[in-house]
Amino acid sequence: MNPLLKWVGGKRWQTDMLRPYWGGERVVELFAGSAAISFGLETRMEHLNDANPHLINFYRRFLDGTIVDTSGCTDEKEFRARRDWFNRLMVEGRADSPMAAGLFWYLNSTAFNNLWRVNSRGEFNAPYRKGRDIVPELGAMPSREWTLSNDDFRDVMLEPGDFVYADPPYLDTFSDYTPEEFTEFDFAELVALIAGHPGRVVIMNSATPLAKEICQGAGLFCTELQSQQKMQHSRGREDKIPELMATNFPLTGAV
Repeated sequence: MNPLLKWVGGKRWQTDMLRPYWGGERVVELFAGSAAISFGLETRMEHLNDANPHLINFYRRFLDGTIVDTSGCTDEKEFRARRDWFNRLMVEGRADSPMAAGLFWYLNSTAFNNLWRVNSRGEFNAPYRKGRDIVPELGAMPSREWTLSNDDFRDVMLEPGDFVYADPPYLDTFSDYTPEEFTEFDFAELVALIAGHPGRVVIMNSATPLAKEICQGAGLFCTELQSQQKMQHSRGREDKIPELMATNFPLTGAV
């Protein structure tokens, strides 16, 4: 099943790889984004956490059926007006409103490369993607048990059997999804926090020497993958970037 949102760095391509290691238990995505793993595995129970409050508000409003429909035709002038509208809602303290959730869907559908980017004030500032003149209707959500949180990853309560998937902002790459940057120290703390989890754990990052050192130092199995992300194309690059998958269980080819 495809995710509702298109999200830079989405990992839908990993679901077939991970399916043999998932036993039907609850999936917890600590950095949910498009929740591609939960959608791809077609889980019955999942907990989605993300530091982006607008993302979690979108999911919450979609689940309770209160999201404002923003589908239909658009253009760059309308995009700029709605982007300003969305940012005004934040200033007015209405970032958790049904309208904000609808505008989030609109901006995700029409922004360049589906990029979610904010400035130091937390204002959405990604540009319009020319030619993206149709905002699709939201698909239907199948019956499933979702729980949501807008917490720091350190504050998410895990159950012993949870299948935990952590796909944080990558070291040495774009990290402006929220005003607070995700640093190498945050990554080290993430690894230390969940490496000993009794259920299965998957942690993603760029395949830098530092990321490998941190993960291997925590006793994790490390596998290097070729990135399927499309963000590099927006920068005029066609090369594939190696990614690191660190797990607390062995994968074929893990070292």
